[in-house]
Amino acid sequence: MTPSKQKGVISGGKYREYITSFKMSGNDAQGAFNTISNTDDPKQVTDYRLNSSSGWTDGQFEFMIYCFYGSKASNTGESDKKGFFAKPSDLFELKHEAYSRFNWPFKKTYIRTTIIGLKTINFLNNNYGTVLEFQTWDLNRFSNEWKFSFEEVDDPLIIETKQSISSKFNANFSTELSGTIFEVVKVNTKYGASIEESKSNDYIVKRTTKSNNLFDSVIPFYDNVVNKNPNTGQFATRTYYTGKVEFQVRPIQVQW
Repeated sequence: MTPSKQKGVISGGKYREYITSFKMSGNDAQGAFNTISNTDDPKQVTDYRLNSSSGWTDGQFEFMIYCFYGSKASNTGESDKKGFFAKPSDLFELKHEAYSRFNWPFKKTYIRTTIIGLKTINFLNNNYGTVLEFQTWDLNRFSNEWKFSFEEVDDPLIIETKQSISSKFNANFSTELSGTIFEVVKVNTKYGASIEESKSNDYIVKRTTKSNNLFDSVIPFYDNVVNKNPNTGQFATRTYYTGKVEFQVRPIQVQW
């Protein structure tokens, strides 16, 4: 759409939205670990171990991501959920401290680890092997804002709750006949409150009873995926925060 071209056919499905990175948030790395570590989760090894220590017991964390799209055609909102596993070593940086006893040839060295930092999981790295793909952001079908909710799963017992979310939808679309085919057409370049309509969607949300709630973040369609710092000229991808985790979302081309 341009000022001289105020109308055009929507070509959907070329891009999909992906979560491309994930990280626990905050300045307190130990506190972030405590937030998600419960009875059945991996544990931090805090005592001295002879010769070496990975710093962790066996196991991994399971995270669930809920995306609430909204629905223009129905009062029942559309949503998706995606999950992934992460080892503690994917999420937390350790410091190794050595403690020695006795002298050679009886010298013994013990290692203890402490959590000192947070790591970012890059889902664009093929070595990680996880793809978190969501829908094409179709403004004629979905809300102008998507809500992402996160949790760390600890219990297989599922509970259901009903949630109502108020969403805004773009109104500058129409369906027009082209030959014998109806096409969805965007009718002008405008975007904003003057051409938005509000609607509430109801969702049935299924979550586990003892999971750690990592809170929510709402992402507007019009946010830039990449921003340029006017002072340095450097480009940086946009990061979103829930207060417990931080993540990035971007469209990726899936068909040509």
